Amino acid sequence: MVGLAQQGVFGWLQTIGVGLFVAIGAALSVWFLHQKSLLQVREPWDRGVDPGVLLVLALGLWLVHAVGQSIGLQVAGDFSIAILGGLLVFAGAFAAFGHLGPRGASLRVHGPLTPQHGRRGVVGLLLMLPILFAVGAIAVFATRIVGVEVGPVGHQTLATLRDDVGGWRWWALTAGVVIAVPWIEEVLYRGLLQGALVGLLRSPWAGILATSVIFAFLHVGAAAWHTLPTLFVFSVGLGAMAERFASVWPSVLAHAGFNALNISLAMLAPEQPPPTP
Repeated sequence: MVGLAQQGVFGWLQTIGVGLFVAIGAALSVWFLHQKSLLQVREPWDRGVDPGVLLVLALGLWLVHAVGQSIGLQVAGDFSIAILGGLLVFAGAFAAFGHLGPRGASLRVHGPLTPQHGRRGVVGLLLMLPILFAVGAIAVFATRIVGVEVGPVGHQTLATLRDDVGGWRWWALTAGVVIAVPWIEEVLYRGLLQGALVGLLRSPWAGILATSVIFAFLHVGAAAWHTLPTLFVFSVGLGAMAERFASVWPSVLAHAGFNALNISLAMLAPEQPPPTP
């Protein structure tokens, strides 16, 4: 009774809500695994160039983006400027390599944005959220069991936004995380890297899973360890969405919505109490 009184009604409602999300996420996962039509790629995605060229492009643009961010951080000493620098350099390089191959083959990773892409992105995100929440809750529970403290946010960028609220830097960083980062990462990971691995491994799902391992691994350092399983599952969902609809636009929009939701939750999360002496 003492524990119940200490936790309060809000605490118990929160616990029940987490339990419901875990149950819904588990049910959706089982349902997805039994829906063969959802697990099948609608049609092969011709990205315009062969897998070897896609792999070289993915590595090259990743390096270009990293260099752009590094220059922005060194020159301005500001994370929001670093994201802007990475975006500008990446966009310029991507535009420069828009036509490849001996016959000027066009790199087809998204095409024009349409309302149908928007609907697919929103529906895909809504279907993924309970599963992602369930995976995240289980990962947090497992992390606490082994005695590791879990902070109020699980990503360095979210922590930066919490610590520096207001001003043009906050808005610039938020816009970068919601708009620029999803486009860059989806073009890079789902459009180029996943396309290369799907072709080289000759299997859409092998390519999706391999890309997701790399996606989660490259977040080590910026993201807390307990968030990596969620990032892996999120990448699998984005990869499946991209392959099924032969465009990165639905995954870009789902990624943008996911980032916006995480920023909102990070800003609303309570401050972590200081450690007890």
